[in-house]
Amino acid sequence: MSPSASQYLADLDARLASSGFEPFGDSPVLSLDRAYRRKKFELIQVGMVTTFCGVKCVDHLSDPRFVETYNKSLFDHALRNKGFFARNAFQSLLVYEVIVAGSTAPEIQRFLNSYWPKHWMAFEFSVVVDLSSNRMLSYSGTPLWGLAYHMSFSKEAASLFSPR
Repeated sequence: MSPSASQYLADLDARLASSGFEPFGDSPVLSLDRAYRRKKFELIQVGMVTTFCGVKCVDHLSDPRFVETYNKSLFDHALRNKGFFARNAFQSLLVYEVIVAGSTAPEIQRFLNSYWPKHWMAFEFSVVVDLSSNRMLSYSGTPLWGLAYHMSFSKEAASLFSPR
């Protein structure tokens, strides 16, 4: 892991802890660099929200299929570890799928702009942190079906994951 990735993870640990996230057991299959979970009441979502965040560090990210596979695997892991009541009428699930890359290829942003899967009472928010350009990449549109949720997820993701 590069020194800049190590520093980013140290900063991320502090940011997430101050936002109520706690370290969560890793999945050996995913080999995450960090895993966190938070349970919190959210007025906009009218109930308790279980939020997972998985972080994977890579040197260079150029393959959108890697991002898609990682996202699906992390979302499935979060579903298996959500707790008994998550994903019912008053319990939703949010998964921040974060990849920290030393650099990224342009096709990664194109992929992120096309990736907004629909789930029942669950949401995925894919984030790529490009350390070479010091920026956070994510879905740049606003889906009509999730307008209210997406705006709050996007704002929180920017405050949590943007490099500083």
